[in-house]
Amino acid sequence: MDRAICPHIKRDGCYRHWSLHEKNIEKIPCGVCKKPTISITGYCPKHSSRFHSLNYRMRQKGVITQDSE
Repeated sequence: MDRAICPHIKRDGCYRHWSLHEKNIEKIPCGVCKKPTISITGYCPKHSSRFHSLNYRMRQKGVITQDSE
């Protein structure tokens, strides 16, 4: 890449322009508030705790049932 365009360019890209790359990624709407997000869970950061707490409860439930067997 030509450093004349931006003096902050590295081999993996310009750190000042990475946020522009994020805006160009296809985003999906949050499962709760429909805000565009790139999260794997499908929820924005505000609502992802719901997803993670559900996973935590399911893991705990699995541990309890394995201990009782």
